[in-house]
Amino acid sequence: MFIVQAIVRARTELIVYFLLSSWLESLDHDGRARAIPAKAKQLPIRGMRDVRQRLAVVREKIGQRSAGSPSDMRSLEEAAAALSVACEQLRNLETEDARTVAERPVRAGMRS
Repeated sequence: MFIVQAIVRARTELIVYFLLSSWLESLDHDGRARAIPAKAKQLPIRGMRDVRQRLAVVREKIGQRSAGSPSDMRSLEEAAAALSVACEQLRNLETEDARTVAERPVRAGMRS
């Protein structure tokens, strides 16, 4: 899945959100969006908490026996993979940012 690979390579949170948003929009063009719950594909994406909620909605749909055809299940599984990797990457980037700020030397005499 291209989207998963792209998200893993994203170097900022903004890029992760951009990739997810673009990917969700592209689903409408090839028909895969119909399998994904509306709450999971609604734009804009509003942060990591929002991404986690979308993942929960998709996983819930996958868990339902009436999730749909095999192609619908593939679309849902792809969405779950993309959202799961996005959550992980956002968490990693947040940790990296916190570490970078903590390691930044304090310069004496600097004013804000």
